[in-house]
Amino acid sequence: MSLGDSRSSAENKNKIYEKQYSSRFSVRDYQHNTNKVLNYSYKNGMLIISIDKIKDGGFEYETIVDAWITPTKAKLLLQAIKDFKEAKKLPANAGFGIASGMGETQRAFILRSDENGNPMVTIGKFNGNNGEWIVVEDFKFNNDNFHFYLNWEDYKNNGSASSTYYNNIEFEQLEQIVSNFANNMDGAIAYSTVDMLKFDFRGILNKINPIYDKLGIERQFSGRTTSTGSFFGGSNQRNFGTSESKSLDEISSRFEDDDDE
Repeated sequence: MSLGDSRSSAENKNKIYEKQYSSRFSVRDYQHNTNKVLNYSYKNGMLIISIDKIKDGGFEYETIVDAWITPTKAKLLLQAIKDFKEAKKLPANAGFGIASGMGETQRAFILRSDENGNPMVTIGKFNGNNGEWIVVEDFKFNNDNFHFYLNWEDYKNNGSASSTYYNNIEFEQLEQIVSNFANNMDGAIAYSTVDMLKFDFRGILNKINPIYDKLGIERQFSGRTTSTGSFFGGSNQRNFGTSESKSLDEISSRFEDDDDE
């Protein structure tokens, strides 16, 4: 948003400002003492993967750099993950990933190998005109015998339990999140869920609508307006218009990204 623009201006009054929703998944770098966290969140129909720095006190994060990924880019990133896994250990500066954004400043999400051949992530912003990096940051997963499950020879004797380490779990969670986003943003699962819950919604409305009627509150839906009173009652008559269909581009245009780029 440029200087001087107001969210209350006429051109913005119909915009829908969407909240950012954080995933329950996040990865804190415990093994390399960097105070970095790899966070996942969602906004404006995109998956956001960010490298954040833990502020003093340990309860707040400051984003260093992030990548905004559309469903199509997520599908491409899945293929990059597949190629990365097949390649195994990569040379020091090599990587697989995606670039996103169409403006002067663009972003890149890159999968690389660390010095031990373990997966790591690099996220950066670069100048779309000349390719020069503006900011670039690495994040290393906790790969060195950090996550484990237990095997008991005799559960009554906890001393018999041994650890089995699962060193790639954080990288696999990254792959899972990207896969879930790419495969579920077609709306099919969302629609089926809403379809199954429509009777619950109807039950809720049946409880709320009498309150609206008693208070004289008008209720508006897409393409129609309802008001209190009889179905046939003159000024109280309900006006049912035609249903309204919007393309994805038209819907997306109603959202304004808080990110200035």
